[in-house]
Amino acid sequence: MHLRTLIPPPVLSCLLGLLLAGCQLESDKPLLPLAGGAAALGDGFVAAMWSGAGPVPEEDGAVTLISGRFDGGSYVLDGQDVWRGVSVHQIRGRDELRLLQVIDAKSGGASYYFGRVRGRDLEMFAPRVDKARRAELHAAGLRFVEEGGSGVKLDTPVELWRFVGATLARDELDAAEAPLVYRFATTPAEQRALRAAAAEAECLALAGHPQDPAVAAMPGKHAAGRWMNAIDAAAAEPACRRALAQRPSASVRYALARALFLKEKAAETRGLVAALVDEGFGPALAMQADILANGRLGARKDPEAARRLLATAAGRGDPMGAYLLGYYETYGSFGTRDYSAARDHLKTALEAGVRGAATQLGILYEGGYGVVANPARAVRYYRQGVDETDLEAHYRLGRMLYYGEGVDEDREAAFKLFEAAAERQHAAAAYFAGFMLARGQGVKQNAGKAVRILEPAADAGSTAAQAELGRLVYHGEGVAADRVRGRKLLEKAAEAGDETAAAYLAAIDKPKPTPDLYGENRQRDGAPPKRDGPMEDLQALLRGEPFRLTPQNVPFMAGVASALAETCDAPRDLGDRWELARFAMTATVGSIFGGKYSDPDLGAALGDAGKRLLLQGMGEAAGRKIPCGTVAEAAAAGILAAMRSNASGADGGVSTFVRTCAPAFDQRRCSCLANTARVTMPEIHRMAYDRTIIKRVVEGNPFIGLQIALTCGINEY
Repeated sequence: MHLRTLIPPPVLSCLLGLLLAGCQLESDKPLLPLAGGAAALGDGFVAAMWSGAGPVPEEDGAVTLISGRFDGGSYVLDGQDVWRGVSVHQIRGRDELRLLQVIDAKSGGASYYFGRVRGRDLEMFAPRVDKARRAELHAAGLRFVEEGGSGVKLDTPVELWRFVGATLARDELDAAEAPLVYRFATTPAEQRALRAAAAEAECLALAGHPQDPAVAAMPGKHAAGRWMNAIDAAAAEPACRRALAQRPSASVRYALARALFLKEKAAETRGLVAALVDEGFGPALAMQADILANGRLGARKDPEAARRLLATAAGRGDPMGAYLLGYYETYGSFGTRDYSAARDHLKTALEAGVRGAATQLGILYEGGYGVVANPARAVRYYRQGVDETDLEAHYRLGRMLYYGEGVDEDREAAFKLFEAAAERQHAAAAYFAGFMLARGQGVKQNAGKAVRILEPAADAGSTAAQAELGRLVYHGEGVAADRVRGRKLLEKAAEAGDETAAAYLAAIDKPKPTPDLYGENRQRDGAPPKRDGPMEDLQALLRGEPFRLTPQNVPFMAGVASALAETCDAPRDLGDRWELARFAMTATVGSIFGGKYSDPDLGAALGDAGKRLLLQGMGEAAGRKIPCGTVAEAAAAGILAAMRSNASGADGGVSTFVRTCAPAFDQRRCSCLANTARVTMPEIHRMAYDRTIIKRVVEGNPFIGLQIALTCGINEY
């Protein structure tokens, strides 16, 4: 937990848009005597910004603690160098109110705020000094040393108290927006409790599970929790260990377990999770089931044990058990998909109030998974998810409204949903919000704001956001034109498989009229849109359907194989993994100069190479989105099966090519030759050996020829 500065409430008010013009009352030196302040917050205090639910974390999850001690009429703020101190002054005739004078450590100047103490809460109000208010004060004879910009300046105590009197005479505080509240503690016991609450809030802001009720009760964006890919384990682990030492709640222990899981601290993670499951802490079922279903952290892979765990929990009435059963059945985490069972379990969870269940049911009805597709019903479920502050529901309902699916098109409403989710770091929603701002769809056009919304989503790895941001940066829309950076963003997204980025690169001045989320964060659907070509082959592979390797899909599938090995260590069998690795490496070599190296048309040669490399990059991007575990293993097995399907003869012996090639070389070298050349000629095993075939392969790509010579020991073509 960090000891930070007292953030001036007017600054926060300006940021929040509570006061739109002129937010701060200042002076170049303190106008009120520091020795004349009251000990309104005791002899010493610790304070944190507070909401009804507890301490308020900052954007990065940290909770600010303010520590002060009363000394000679004012409070000295310890442990920081921005503010020197605070003096609290009574206001004649208003016993419940105080005027706070905050002293800047560097300039020696002061800022002024109204304060009201209620129990252990200090409510702080920003004085109103906008243009209209200043005109009224001018008419009343009040003069400012400076005005405009962020506020006004006074230079005498008389003018300050005249300002206070004029403000209170209008009862402006009673009509003001809700104040900022600081909970303060003065006794050692109260301070320990406040520090513990702040430590817990910081831990949950950094690693709290979205379906933990304690997380859902947090203020602002932190109520949405963090999915695993949004946790910064390096920051979350120490924060949660501090919280554990002070307040070892189930929520804190599970947040710590999630951070430890990411750092692969197996023994401690499994111990924490097992204890939480035994205690009946529902959210911990998610990790325990994942450990069992996918064999994580050194556990034996046992999907059936995961199913039994969740079924037992659901059977005893645990709604999280029902929700997770539905989720796992939807995405095939037990090895197969059972949409009918998923629907039943999710409905049970929905009736019990589990956040996310409505959204998952919406996904089933939107896509027609196990039910008749019903977009209108999906919209109703998504609306319920929005009411539960589920970010995925915001995004999906926004998308339905944008395209007019299951509901009348309403891009203004869609934008509001996307913007709300984007503010809480939902990358796909940020892409839509940025796209719409850049074009004025459903909102006044504001390319500058579009850039600001897209930047964090692009940094988080959203290829769609990178594509749109790259387009704006390249053309100088909303930001100074930077063609080098713009092109780099587009190339990065295109290399990761984003088709929109590739289209922008091909015709950078012809953007698409509507967003296209092809390849964007689709794994939670389990159903990317069907398209012709390698992506459709991948969908057949994921459905367990047989497919053939062709010259068109080999680079793509090689990219998928590479990603599966790198991301999921799939397949688990080391021999199989090495076979797939050789396939991926050979395909990479085959892509460097494509298959038209000897073509006298240099453009054609380079174009073929570029296309192959782009396809391989798209395959890697798609492979990284395949869920590790059963699905990844099945995908790897399918690629291996396609590789091996024609590598033997009808009688189970050697293939036609190896048998007819062996008299010229030998069986081992012929098998090596065919396996190397099949990245450009997938059907080679079915062909009879012919020197001209190999010559064409080598002429088309000399790197393949070099690999055949070095690996297979064949150089006589």
